[in-house]
Amino acid sequence: MLLKKQVKQQAIEVLKEFSQKELDMYIEICIDSVKNYLYYAPHWAAIITLVSVIIIPLVALFSSLDKLTRFFIEPIELNFIKP
Repeated sequence: MLLKKQVKQQAIEVLKEFSQKELDMYIEICIDSVKNYLYYAPHWAAIITLVSVIIIPLVALFSSLDKLTRFFIEPIELNFIKP
């Protein structure tokens, strides 16, 4: 509890030392970072959804090396070997 009071007191002292221009600049930086987060968050959500819906099931499907060789490597080898 004492630590919280000390941190709060230090924060108040630091804010008193800032000029109004510095505070405005700090608030502007915070607002810009929130805007950037809101702009890029849907893109990251789409990428995560794409990975979880497509890539993870494929990895689970071909997780064993036997399945991988049976479905991909052997047909490719058979295509190269022609009578």
